[in-house]
Amino acid sequence: MNNGESISANPVAAPHQKPAWMTAVIVLVVLLLLSEVAYVVLGGIAKMCLAEGANCGPLVTGISRSLFTPYDSEGGVKLLSSTFSIGLPGFNNLFYLFVGGVVAEFLVMLLTTTAASLLIGFLIVWGYVVMSGGRNVAIQLLLAVAFAIGWFGFYNYTEASVYGADFLPLAEMRYLEIPIAAASLFVASFFVRQRS
Repeated sequence: MNNGESISANPVAAPHQKPAWMTAVIVLVVLLLLSEVAYVVLGGIAKMCLAEGANCGPLVTGISRSLFTPYDSEGGVKLLSSTFSIGLPGFNNLFYLFVGGVVAEFLVMLLTTTAASLLIGFLIVWGYVVMSGGRNVAIQLLLAVAFAIGWFGFYNYTEASVYGADFLPLAEMRYLEIPIAAASLFVASFFVRQRS
């Protein structure tokens, strides 16, 4: 009846694609957890090793001293501050809430910058997901670097504004956030490929 011609009655359906915002949320949650866990674990080790009488060995103590600084608040509460970045921009809030400690007068500021970190992080990851979909590896890498620089600048300027601090000294302590963010976004390209 079709004279040897094969007619496909069932065309191949395109695979179901997740919306870009959904992919961005998934990637953001994974990156948030990795960054927060790194701060909490290393901060917890530093809190033990930098306490008086602790004997953690020169290597662990040296690393702890380079990343964190113990200090006493005006009320005499022992606190721990991050002095060098080991994660993504703004993703160290659980460290301050549960390990490093926060003075009550700064709690509102911490909650404000926490909200800003989530919003800025989502916008950056979502923008990267949208822009890098379907691109080759070299373009994805360039976009990852560009978005990482934007993430670094946007968040740290926001935090400096909230706390009334200078941006440049803050940036000098956190410049490592740029390659960490770029690598994280580039790895996220694999999630992007799955949706494109």
